Amino acid sequence: MTTAIQFKQVSKKFTLNQNRPQSWQEMLLRLSKRPQRAELEKRNFWVLKDISFEKDSVLIPINPEIYPLDVIYTSAYVFIDRAYVIIDGNPKKEVIVKWF
Repeated sequence: MTTAIQFKQVSKKFTLNQNRPQSWQEMLLRLSKRPQRAELEKRNFWVLKDISFEKDSVLIPINPEIYPLDVIYTSAYVFIDRAYVIIDGNPKKEVIVKWF
């Protein structure tokens, strides 16, 4: 049987603005000053990077700085009654989760 749809290395990137106002007063003050674009601190990070859907499995590399190991374990636990879940990799750099 031929595969109809195949995904390889699908990714999702987010940008956070580090200078968000903490109150309405601070927001109004910032609106009156209108900071330049260069003054805004932005942080880019990959939530999911290089996800691959293979014939019988899904391979997901996860950044443990964004999702701690206990969150990964809890998420995997939800699926263990429906699929095999293998968690591998370096917990300090990248955790690789494989569902099949």
